[in-house]
Amino acid sequence: MEAKYKLTVEELTLFFEQIESLPCTIKEGEGVKELLDRVTDFQKEAAVLLSQEMPESQLLDKCIESGVVLDIELPEIPKLKQVIYIFSVF
Repeated sequence: MEAKYKLTVEELTLFFEQIESLPCTIKEGEGVKELLDRVTDFQKEAAVLLSQEMPESQLLDKCIESGVVLDIELPEIPKLKQVIYIFSVF
């Protein structure tokens, strides 16, 4: 069953901050932190690619794939897809 709603990066960050502020330890909090770290890594990689004049299409594809599997609403994904489309037209 496909999720109809994906968390935004901001919502994920707020959720992690709430978990961290609890007076108890929640073991699943580490998984949330790992996901947040992966999202941050993806955003950094996407920013580098989007700042390049002619990024390699293989790197764009790889970055998109790594973002999609995170299952988080990432505004960089449509931007990366647009870059691929623009370069495929020319």
